[in-house]
Amino acid sequence: MRHGEGMFNSAPLRFCAVILGFSCVAAPLSAADAEQFDSYTRGRTIHFDFLGQHYGAERYLPGQRVQWSFLDGRCVEGEWYAQGDEICFVYEDRPEAQCWSYEIGSEGLSVTITGDGPALTLTEQPDPPKDMVCLGPEVGV
Repeated sequence: MRHGEGMFNSAPLRFCAVILGFSCVAAPLSAADAEQFDSYTRGRTIHFDFLGQHYGAERYLPGQRVQWSFLDGRCVEGEWYAQGDEICFVYEDRPEAQCWSYEIGSEGLSVTITGDGPALTLTEQPDPPKDMVCLGPEVGV
């Protein structure tokens, strides 16, 4: 096979990167881009879809703190930190870290869980159907 032949010709991407000075496609964040992730998310509530269905929402707070909900009225507190090329989360009800690779593109955030478990990719929902409501602690008699 000669140079430039095959299933994928990278010349347009090389051209775009050289001429425009940046990549035409979103690239995963590196550890140095934790500030970029924080800048994109801080102060926002982002709703996520999985295969076109609403999956949940995360509220990004100052100090790398978060609140996660499956939009059932229950929210869990957590925090995030950069680890290598990933952003990892630890929640109050799940102390083991969940690490994700992130891409920020023209359509918003796309996240893929890393590790040995089943693959899971979530995408930012542009027009969420409802707000994230946290009802507070469960109170019993």
